[in-house]
Amino acid sequence: MKNKGKGGIVSIRISNDEFYRRILILLCKHKSLQLNELSNAIGVDISDITLAVAVLENNGFVHQLNLKETGEQDKVALKEEENCIIGLDLGGTKLYGAISDIAGNILCDQEIKNHGKSGEACFEMLADLIDRLINESNHRGLKLLGMGIDVPGLVQLETGLVINAPAVNMRNFPLKERLVTRFGLPVSIDNDLKQAALGEAWFGEGKNYRDMVLLALGTGIAACNVIDGAPLRGTHFRHGELGWMVPGRDFLGRKYVGFGALETEASGPGIVNRAQNLINRTKPDMLSGELTGETVFEAARRGEEWAEQCVAETVDYLAILVANTMAFYDPGVIILSGGVSRSSDLLIPSIMKLVEGCVLTQPNLIVSTLGYKAGVLGAIINLIQYCPEFTC
Repeated sequence: MKNKGKGGIVSIRISNDEFYRRILILLCKHKSLQLNELSNAIGVDISDITLAVAVLENNGFVHQLNLKETGEQDKVALKEEENCIIGLDLGGTKLYGAISDIAGNILCDQEIKNHGKSGEACFEMLADLIDRLINESNHRGLKLLGMGIDVPGLVQLETGLVINAPAVNMRNFPLKERLVTRFGLPVSIDNDLKQAALGEAWFGEGKNYRDMVLLALGTGIAACNVIDGAPLRGTHFRHGELGWMVPGRDFLGRKYVGFGALETEASGPGIVNRAQNLINRTKPDMLSGELTGETVFEAARRGEEWAEQCVAETVDYLAILVANTMAFYDPGVIILSGGVSRSSDLLIPSIMKLVEGCVLTQPNLIVSTLGYKAGVLGAIINLIQYCPEFTC
């Protein structure tokens, strides 16, 4: 294969399979591209692109659009709905599964709420939902290329081994191996935040940025930095555990178990704990009922003083988080997701005001439009780019 270099065309070593994957990944984002656009994006001679596109077309992944009569160069486009994957987002209380085409269009989905399953029972629930989605794809006559599952815990991407996912009680669980044996399809397993970040980077609000951060604000707090389409992971698979960031000197010298220092204050449960403490101090006779992060924000919108104070404290903590995220990562965009982000109208304007002058570059702070569907869409990229069993 030939690579475009300063001195002309030089030989490079790149396997055909990897070459085909790069073309498919680019088409996942752009849907269609001219041959010279693919040549420039990958950095190889257009003759190699032409040959690779012919192979992908023969295998049913793409088709060529002849646009010469309009004066445009020929384009290559995905065969979208004919090539599909199953994506699943496995949470501690919710399981969401969908069939999506490789252009990121969700064709059908199913959700199981408050499942309460763990360990082997959780696996069987997962397999049962996969069975139903496979039956649906067969009924529709779709070609399934494989499946991608995200898990709330530590995952070894290369083997699909779930090292530890306490929320579903999986430890050293060979999830990929079990699913491949049961269904005979290529399978990719990843951490939930990493896979969701891939979905945001390729199909969501991050697709127009080379460098983005997905910042999840929910039961915990974590971030994933995606650069040039690849998520950073860290030596111990803990890159982006910003819930363990220390937000001030008062938090030093303590022992944190389960949740880090920042999470104890600014995650969903942290907000509820601070709100309850404020109620106990300022309104001991108030019947607070069952507090949630959502009810705290609703009370702040009604002008209740205790809730306004709690939200103001939350803004302070999140402003520290956003300012440090800019210092750590310098992303083009920070995308908020998770339950706390649903109250972004009370958070983002105040955060932006607080960090102004504290950062070298003012952040571009927005809210995810994909929500929990981001993980399913990230499965497309994981399957094509990182699953050795996937063939073009």
